[in-house]
Amino acid sequence: MRRSDTVCINIVFGSASDEWFYGKLQTSLQELGFTVATFVFSAHRNILDIQSFVKKLDGSILIAGASLAAALPAVLAGACDKPVIGIPVLKDTNVPNPAIDSFLSMYSLPKGVPVLVAPLNEINEIGKVIHGFLKGNFERYTIPTDSSDLYACYLDYLKKQTWLFNKKENEDTWRERWKKYMQVA
Repeated sequence: MRRSDTVCINIVFGSASDEWFYGKLQTSLQELGFTVATFVFSAHRNILDIQSFVKKLDGSILIAGASLAAALPAVLAGACDKPVIGIPVLKDTNVPNPAIDSFLSMYSLPKGVPVLVAPLNEINEIGKVIHGFLKGNFERYTIPTDSSDLYACYLDYLKKQTWLFNKKENEDTWRERWKKYMQVA
């Protein structure tokens, strides 16, 4: 098992205006002993920078935030072979259908582009989940039995505040990326 102090987590958000969230996330992960670096890249404006960035990463877990219609977690998962955890983020969760667009940008991905979708605005559990992954415990997430009704999946996701993959093939691909990561010193 790898120790948390040997794990490098790269937090990537699409805008500096999301610092209210990723600053707390970085602090939370550092308090758990992880090495953390934070980067800002727009999936819509900086695609070449993102491709260059992921090529330089050595053995990293990527946590990418998506607020509004951000495609960043999906872009990162498509551009590299690292494990990507996506977090739908929304400042005001007291609105109808909070973060549905960012949820769908991560959840409705094709086979081979795996993103583990974290609960909305998740900060406190991410470090614990990664500690579990380091121990080989992957029991914290679900795969809906019927993902054809995206809105029903979204409502269930909000209700249960669950971790999930959209399909079994993407779970398998994500696990393979995790195993590869675990072998990197």
